[in-house]
Amino acid sequence: MSKRGSNPGRKWGLLIGGVVTLATATLYLSGPLDGLALGVLDYHFRRFNRIEPSDRILMIDINDYAVERIHRWPWPRRLHAELIDTLNEFGASAIVMDVVFAEPMAPRLDHPLLSKDVDVDPPGDIRGSVGFDDLIRDDDELAQAMQRGGNVYLAMFYHAERQGDPAATLRHNAERIFIENPGIDVHLFHELAGAATVEESRDLYYRLRIRSLLAQDFQLTRTELANRLGCAADVIDRHLAPAKRHAARMVVTDVLSRDPDAEFSAVRATLLPGRAHDDLSPDRADILRAYRTVRALRGVLGEAMMLDGPMLSQLEEAADVTVPVDKLAHAARQVGFVIFEADLDGVVRRLPLMANLNGQMIKQLGFAAACDLLGIDDSGINAQDSQLLLTDHQGNVYQVPLETDGRSLINWYLDPANPTWQHSFTHLPVTRIMELVSNRSTIRKNQARLALRTAEAVRLACGDQESAYADYANKVRQRNRLQIIITAEPSSGTESSGDQSELSQLNAQVAALEKQSLQLLAMTRQQIKDLTAESAEEVVQFAQVRSLSSDLLDGLLSRRVEEDNAALHVRNEELEGELGQLIDNKICFVGYTATAVADFVNTPIYESVPGVLAHANLVNTLLQNRFPRIAPPWVVTLLIVLSGLAISVWTATKGPWPSLIAVLLALAAIAGASSVLFATRTTYIPAIGAMLAVFLCWAFITVYRQMAEQKTRRQVSRALAQYTSPAVANQIAQNTRLEDLVPQPREVTCFFSDLKGFTSISERLGAERTRDLLNPYLEAMSQVLLDHRAMINKFMGDGIFAFLNPPILACADHAVASCRAALASQTALAELIERFASTPLAEDMKGLAMRVGINSGTVFVGDYGSANKLDYTCIGDAVNLAARLEPANKFFGTATLISQATKDHLDDSFLVRPLGKLQVVGKQEAVGVFELVRMVDQATAGEIEYVNGFAEAVSAFQERRWKEAIQRFDTCRKLNPTDQAAIAYASIAQRYQASEPSDNWNQGIELTSK
Repeated sequence: MSKRGSNPGRKWGLLIGGVVTLATATLYLSGPLDGLALGVLDYHFRRFNRIEPSDRILMIDINDYAVERIHRWPWPRRLHAELIDTLNEFGASAIVMDVVFAEPMAPRLDHPLLSKDVDVDPPGDIRGSVGFDDLIRDDDELAQAMQRGGNVYLAMFYHAERQGDPAATLRHNAERIFIENPGIDVHLFHELAGAATVEESRDLYYRLRIRSLLAQDFQLTRTELANRLGCAADVIDRHLAPAKRHAARMVVTDVLSRDPDAEFSAVRATLLPGRAHDDLSPDRADILRAYRTVRALRGVLGEAMMLDGPMLSQLEEAADVTVPVDKLAHAARQVGFVIFEADLDGVVRRLPLMANLNGQMIKQLGFAAACDLLGIDDSGINAQDSQLLLTDHQGNVYQVPLETDGRSLINWYLDPANPTWQHSFTHLPVTRIMELVSNRSTIRKNQARLALRTAEAVRLACGDQESAYADYANKVRQRNRLQIIITAEPSSGTESSGDQSELSQLNAQVAALEKQSLQLLAMTRQQIKDLTAESAEEVVQFAQVRSLSSDLLDGLLSRRVEEDNAALHVRNEELEGELGQLIDNKICFVGYTATAVADFVNTPIYESVPGVLAHANLVNTLLQNRFPRIAPPWVVTLLIVLSGLAISVWTATKGPWPSLIAVLLALAAIAGASSVLFATRTTYIPAIGAMLAVFLCWAFITVYRQMAEQKTRRQVSRALAQYTSPAVANQIAQNTRLEDLVPQPREVTCFFSDLKGFTSISERLGAERTRDLLNPYLEAMSQVLLDHRAMINKFMGDGIFAFLNPPILACADHAVASCRAALASQTALAELIERFASTPLAEDMKGLAMRVGINSGTVFVGDYGSANKLDYTCIGDAVNLAARLEPANKFFGTATLISQATKDHLDDSFLVRPLGKLQVVGKQEAVGVFELVRMVDQATAGEIEYVNGFAEAVSAFQERRWKEAIQRFDTCRKLNPTDQAAIAYASIAQRYQASEPSDNWNQGIELTSK
């Protein structure tokens, strides 16, 4: 040998480092490190995040005290309406309500006589009876408050169906089958639907058929449905209720699409013709629910953008939606969904920003509000290269990273000084706002007490003239109604001026009547001043006159009311000043934080936090355009490789102490760089893989150097004496470095050959004649391979295994050389047969035919074996595939098969016939294979035309165009009746035409034997 490596142990150390690095990278890519990486990400959010809370975000907490003090859950919607009005009074820019008003609220009566405590705390003197004027229509009041503000965002939720979900795919396929084949029977449906079991397909079949029949005639009974479908009634019972609901939704959607303003009575008459309008059957209830839901969905979707292209494929589909009451959905600025999907460790780190609802885009609750606040409409939302591009009206672009499932990582804010969710953003207890509302209500009630006493004076003055008092009471009611209308809907139009004029007239008329009554009350008090009541009736009348005079004429009640209201006004001024500063121009997030009510989730910064905080953090992230980013896998993999290899080189070449110091510095540098990058750019690199690679490479190499380096050196030094192959020994002897014997990754081309039917030939010839025939053959083939720079690894009877481009015998064009060697081997075999034509072995030689399998790929090349016997060879999947391709020639009737990997290295000088994809024994994936025919310059025009025609046939087969494929393969068979490949493909295409392969068919032909 001309040179010897000075330290082979270092190369082994580098190899160990490479293997450990590769294993660590594989470990990272396969997922086991994900949980640990997410935990480190959470730590970064808690310790290194530098996002600040927006001063525009205000949390309105409906906490335990509010639920206890104001009203138990659920709150009457009048309270929500009053809350909205008050927030807008103080200038709220947006009100995001993390509340789903899914069911309509029945009108209720608000009257002292109906108080829940009336049995122990009866009201005072109540005039009049309970009537419709006392009805509270909560939904109407809430809708009106939302319309007045025009800035309220309501919540909805749904069940998510992701792209590729098996259940959703099966359902979509089934619905498509029914559209294309309305009268399909259950057996054919099972064959086409692709359900896992017969029971599953039967259930789906009957569910869809019942739904379809009900959409045509909603009044079909279970018996009629069973008769039409020819099934048992219990089958109908299993699917009738959900089918009724779905069919009602379908028909109502159709009716409202034609007439958006259709009343419920018209819809009900369409589905239940001939039924009375007051029919209270379950069918009517299903239709009513569907009517409200469809109307609500129209409010939810509004002018929402239709989805197509990459955005449609990336967004999850919203199913089983729960939307707000229809009038509330229409009154809201937008309705956004609230969906929390935790990672495998139960932590909510990401939120979907959009979803697909009936082909239209719906937004997450906070995302909807943020887009409006930033001036981003639907036309400014686009998906591109795993990110969402948001463009506002001024042309500013917000880049939002999107993950493969359409979710985005949220930037979670934490106050380091007060690390509790109660101190994230500014929090305002709802009780502070509702105290102002309650005080104002109390002021009105106090004023109403005074008005009631005045009304009693009018009633007393009217005496027996009931019509006069009734006229007064009617004027008071008209005045009150006008005051409510003018206060609720101020306007500068003509109609408002008329209302104001009418109100002024009523006020004047009521005041005149009350003045006259008070004058009469004063006169009556003077008249009875010195009188003594002579009857029980007079006792009552005198007491009433004196009580009213004390309250109204002497001012006892008015002073008490004035004092009470003055105190309330003072408190209200304090509250108004405080609330005005807190609420003005704020985005108000209204959500339940009460422990018994709120939807608590686990987040990276808090173990349990009300869900409304997630919406606030999303809006905060958008307002500051600071979305966290996780480095793509290739960056992390590159960091692992570079870190592992760098520390491997250092550890393999330096002493133990410098290596230890280097490892500690490397770990600190990686961790520090990751933290700084997150703090400055909010970009997270899962560095745990790189740190693990650094530590493991150092540990393994250090152990190896301490325990095995000297032993390995001795084993390598004895290697040359153990090789039995002269060719291999000669090539190794010319090598410059012993370290090259260490197994290392290398791209090679593997060559396997075998003689067709040689076993039977050898049995017939016997040992001596077999030797006489085999030795010349092996000698001729060996010479061809050596001429093309191939390394012959071993002879396996009549088989040969060789490979090209090992480190010790480099061959840059190894794939080309291997194919040339294969063609030359066939020529050499023909020449050998001709050379033996006049010998006793002539007849035996004529029967020889050689099959070759060739594949290129990366394998490990080097010494393998035991301490007593080593073999310089290559191992890996590329070797196994080449070995499988050689016998695969039997299936196609070919002489030489090459893989796609080898074909990719060839130029146009080779004529190769595409044979499609082949799934060999031991492989799960199919690989492309080709027949190596000959050099193009040696091929006839007919051969080239035949290869092109066969390629078109294979293409039709792979694209499931069975009829075309069969025709093209039949054409090939006519041109070449002995073409075994065409015969096989035609047969398989006919089988697939009769029974389609599965949806995940890999286009390959599966070989069941070697």
